[in-house]
Amino acid sequence: MFVEALPAGIDEAASGLSGLGATVAAGNAAAAAPVMGVVPPAPEPASVLLAAAFGVHGGVYQVTQAIGSVVHAMFVSTMGISSADYAATEALNTVAMV
Repeated sequence: MFVEALPAGIDEAASGLSGLGATVAAGNAAAAAPVMGVVPPAPEPASVLLAAAFGVHGGVYQVTQAIGSVVHAMFVSTMGISSADYAATEALNTVAMV
């Protein structure tokens, strides 16, 4: 059984994932202020506390998505490195067979 890795395909996948990550990051950045700055509907204590709780949840989401964004970037980087490694290995194998 043989495994065939096509570096161009890996590069294309990494590029697509990179673009997807940028789109998600832009959406999260645009949503940050409204999600964390929930305005209470009334100046009474229950509304103020509930709005603050929603703001905290929004902040937790922003931190979580930032961590996810870093993991995503690491994955895309690993794909790029793997593609280069596969290409170099294929080049060495071609030279060795000649």
